[in-house]
Amino acid sequence: METIPLNKEMDRLTNNASKYSGAHEAPIKKACIGSYSAFFGQYNLPYNSLQGIEFANNFVVYINSDQSDEKYGVHRPRVSKKPWGTTDFETGSVYINTPNVSGCREAEGIQLKGDFIYMAVCYHPNPKTHTIVSIPKSEI
Repeated sequence: METIPLNKEMDRLTNNASKYSGAHEAPIKKACIGSYSAFFGQYNLPYNSLQGIEFANNFVVYINSDQSDEKYGVHRPRVSKKPWGTTDFETGSVYINTPNVSGCREAEGIQLKGDFIYMAVCYHPNPKTHTIVSIPKSEI
């Protein structure tokens, strides 16, 4: 994945009065490697939820999905690894074990670092009980 053109455009913006640049603007679009259109309802997502999305090398997309327990009963967050352009993230998604803490829980965000996937798990309504869960990329 070539990031130099996009980084140059972002660096140029740091000297502008306005730091905003939309993804639709020509310099950003020119720096992008590809795109595809998607419409509401087109995606097949675990729990019909997209909590986080992360892009990796080789045109791979990671997402995590979850909903608060009160909506779906007891369940676990799920992570999917799919090729760029897919609309079916539910098939082949992997359940993630989270610490057994009472109360409703919900996975938030996702980040790739080295050989691991990290995501936050929030426990509602107790704002003091949050955890970060990691899983090796090789398990997805």
